Amino acid sequence: NHLSQKSASSLKKVQLLKKGFQQLSSKQRNAIYFRFVQEFSWDELADMFEMSSHSCMNLVGRSVAKLRQIVLAGGQFH
Repeated sequence: NHLSQKSASSLKKVQLLKKGFQQLSSKQRNAIYFRFVQEFSWDELADMFEMSSHSCMNLVGRSVAKLRQIVLAGGQFH
């Protein structure tokens, strides 16, 4: 029973994360995906987005902050 509760809790977190991710702009989604899943360097991201690496750091940071805000709000961005 404890395992099924833990499973349900994990599933809910994944669903919230997916819902939050869908609410980001495509640029924000791509920034997070390429930085954390594909493990692009800041310079690689800068080349891809045609912006400075510093701007990419800001973009990723703001995107993660927005995703965190959405998830903590239960999946609804206000």
